[in-house]
Amino acid sequence: MDKVSACKALADAGLPQPESVVLASSMETLEQCEALLPAYVKTPIGTGSTGVRRAGTADELASIVADYVGQGYFESGGELLVQKEIQGSLLMVCGVFDHGRLRAWHACVRVREGVGGGASKKVSLPLPIVGEHLQGLGFLLKWHGALSLDAILEGGMAWYVDVNPRIVEPMNGLLAGVDLVEELFKVSLGEEVVDLGPPKHGTEGVETHQLVLAMLKAAEQGRAMLLVEVFKALMGFDQYAGSVEELTPLEGDVVWSFLGLVVLFLALLVGGPWVVGRLRGDSVANYAVSQKGWKEILETVDKRKETERS
Repeated sequence: MDKVSACKALADAGLPQPESVVLASSMETLEQCEALLPAYVKTPIGTGSTGVRRAGTADELASIVADYVGQGYFESGGELLVQKEIQGSLLMVCGVFDHGRLRAWHACVRVREGVGGGASKKVSLPLPIVGEHLQGLGFLLKWHGALSLDAILEGGMAWYVDVNPRIVEPMNGLLAGVDLVEELFKVSLGEEVVDLGPPKHGTEGVETHQLVLAMLKAAEQGRAMLLVEVFKALMGFDQYAGSVEELTPLEGDVVWSFLGLVVLFLALLVGGPWVVGRLRGDSVANYAVSQKGWKEILETVDKRKETERS
């Protein structure tokens, strides 16, 4: 959950990451960060849309740091993670572990960006080296359950930039032949693991899309772009050719999926970017852990440990 701690854990496991500096309140670390520009400044707790800011120049970096200084962020020992920007495709990775043993995994590339940086189109790409990286990280942490990572593909290398202790968007994996949700159920229920060889993983080249994210992204650019996006989806053109819907498949769920898409389309047609902003803000606020919430969780754990020791 903590990006600073996650950076250290990834380093311990030997997983490649962009050049990184942990920024505290000292000017020495600020000078080290300037050597990484352009870079991303990340709070330990926060989503990609609320806790990550890009600094392209030294002035932009200084402005971002000044904002946090003004908020009193560093007075209580706060830290920021600054990572060098790497240009490449986003690789979305997920694995399910049983006490450190990788049981199943999948990886796919975001080939088209949706609203808020989400993936409106994916293609499965289970690179063998990624499976090896997952096995090493899970073994180090003795991880039990699901673990998801984001990486940047550049020069044939996966550079890891984020970790989450959960499954993220498993439909591409399911359609590629690996059911991560089912594997997580089995692990959660304590089903005995029979060693049948290497971990399960999906096949390469399976294309999936999420029309909802594509519609939201198009609506940000205006009603004309929204109409073009819906037309392409209905006709199966462009990114929708040979691709399978993830979130609102009409097969087997025609009524509710269709009604949901129609209501969203009409809302976006009328409200445009304002509706997109409301939907984005509400969704993040309703699921994301805040810095305050994470602090309360850690304090509760510490109190429980003290009680057990006494």
